[in-house]
Amino acid sequence: MALVPERAWVPERLDAPPFWPLARAFAPLRAHVEWPDVEAVDRALAPGLTNHGGAPLRFEHQTPKPSRRRGLRCRDELYDARIDREGAVPTRARSWHDLFNALVWATFPRAKAALAWRQHRALLARLPETFERLPPTRTAEQDALTLLDEGGGLVVVAHGRGEEVARAIEEGAFSSSVRDVGLAIFGHAVYEHVLSTDAPLRVGAYVIEVAPEHARAVHERNSDALGAIDHALAARLTASEAGALEVPRSIGTGVSLQAFCRA
Repeated sequence: MALVPERAWVPERLDAPPFWPLARAFAPLRAHVEWPDVEAVDRALAPGLTNHGGAPLRFEHQTPKPSRRRGLRCRDELYDARIDREGAVPTRARSWHDLFNALVWATFPRAKAALAWRQHRALLARLPETFERLPPTRTAEQDALTLLDEGGGLVVVAHGRGEEVARAIEEGAFSSSVRDVGLAIFGHAVYEHVLSTDAPLRVGAYVIEVAPEHARAVHERNSDALGAIDHALAARLTASEAGALEVPRSIGTGVSLQAFCRA
């Protein structure tokens, strides 16, 4: 399959199997003959979405970043802080990366809201209200959350099969042909990668346990199960045990996207 030129509007490419979770969210934008502007994306995708605290979500133009930042910066102006405090998702025009982010928000709204809350929580623990520079490295929690957000693939299995499937992935003995196991891409950077190249890709594997009928539906690329997956992942991100919040982890080297997404 030919590569997509940067910023080209090619909605028909999203008919390919890897994009199946986004089909319902993408439907109102698909008819555009040219790139929808950020306002159109907001009108199509934001209604009904909220951040973790319940504030209405909105996709708004991301202001260009200065080439050099000098002086004090405000913690509340950072990306995840704005989402979690105001419900504002900075979005660039004509950007597949940011459009896929918006589509994942519309597809997995609870999980994305929980992720922004977790990232904001991590920022609050490390930064004063005003600062000159961000820390040079991220914490292990921040790394794990970013990997899930950008590069995660949700391996959806029936309740009770999570450890078995996780072990098979770690041992390189995993098969995607099992009827009650399926993959739903969560990371918006993965979607961008799939659109721009047909090179082999392994995605971070995050095993999510749901009812057998929902796992089977994901295997069959049936979007009716996406709400259950969203709920399960959000619960994982917000549940606490002994005061410590779990970070879903990527297993081994991940799983082959091509193995799941053959036409």
